[in-house]
Amino acid sequence: MPVACGLVILAAAFGLRNQGTDAVVARNGAVELVVLSARDAGPGTLRDAILAADRLSVRAHIVIKAKRIAVESRLPALINPHGVQIDAAPGAGIIDAQHQAAGPALEIDGARSNLRGLTITNARTCAVMVNAPGTQLESLTVKDSKVGIMVNATAPGTSIRTSLLEGDETGLVAEAGARDVSVVGDIFRLNSRAGFWFVGAADPKGEASERDPRANARIRVVNGVFEKNATGAVLANRLTIFEKDRFIANREAAVTILGGAARVENSEIRGTVGTAIFVTSGRSVVLARNVLIDNAAAALMIRDSEILIEGNTFRHNGLGIVSIGSPASIMPIIKDNLITQTSADAITLIGGAALLQHNQIVQNRGAGLRPLDLVQGRVRLKVDPRLDANVFRGNGADVVQTSVYRLSGAL
Repeated sequence: MPVACGLVILAAAFGLRNQGTDAVVARNGAVELVVLSARDAGPGTLRDAILAADRLSVRAHIVIKAKRIAVESRLPALINPHGVQIDAAPGAGIIDAQHQAAGPALEIDGARSNLRGLTITNARTCAVMVNAPGTQLESLTVKDSKVGIMVNATAPGTSIRTSLLEGDETGLVAEAGARDVSVVGDIFRLNSRAGFWFVGAADPKGEASERDPRANARIRVVNGVFEKNATGAVLANRLTIFEKDRFIANREAAVTILGGAARVENSEIRGTVGTAIFVTSGRSVVLARNVLIDNAAAALMIRDSEILIEGNTFRHNGLGIVSIGSPASIMPIIKDNLITQTSADAITLIGGAALLQHNQIVQNRGAGLRPLDLVQGRVRLKVDPRLDANVFRGNGADVVQTSVYRLSGAL
């Protein structure tokens, strides 16, 4: 059997040589194809290497040694069922898709394919589209594209590591059905819409109530940096966990959660121009052990959300926590947080009930706690905070009397 397999590999390599493609058999049994030409098509080009890789009955390994490749039309998809690995040699592997009218610059349709060390720029649709399971993207640079990386529902088990997504409209987009995706050590910078986008309709099966959210997370984002994007991350109804991430100087928001479950833990959120974290219609949202510092507007604004805010540090923000009118069945839990040096109020509750437990609320310029009834026309939603063992000290006012917040729109 090993002899037969060896003959198959050698025959594949021999056939490629006959077609003018530089191919050798690597130690791992893959056929290695080397890209030396910077042209769009012809012998020795990336297009030629992908076509050759797709015809193989074994795994293919493409090594790009050409410095810059300007593609003029859509490249073939990677469809080899045994997988294709593409590596860029040092100082090589820039793919410029500026003259490609439409479609992804690289499309991965073969399972267990890998891209490593490539730079892809100016993709008008998408730089990398992932359609196959087990894909690994490592140390990519994706710049100045409409979408940097698109992960579709057909690509469970995708891993994106130590990559830079910079100056795109959206750095990483995950289709609503995406699952088991890990995003580790990546940088999202200067993206004009968002660094990360994972949005879907509400799940009728109640994804938010999963017993073990960690085990059921669709995407985990770990040790990422989100810097100077319009919004760092936008989520809706898709369970995502952020751990040990840094959100720095994003303009509109660091994290926006528009429904469903999410967790942001052990992360740093700093220097946001707008509201740092905004949550509306959230279910089973957890914000734990984060540090929110120097955010110009509210550090955290929540509306109509089931949320646990625990063990966070809020320091030197415009506002601390703002909670707006929740239904009687929903009680946000705010516990074991430190809120200090806020320019205005530390905690503002506008209608509804919230549980405040064991918080340290000290040395804020405005009120430590400002409760407000929410009024629209003749409708009044009373505020009813539950206070348990909090410390209010050295604030402009510690706990002020309840007053009214009048809303001109619909409740």
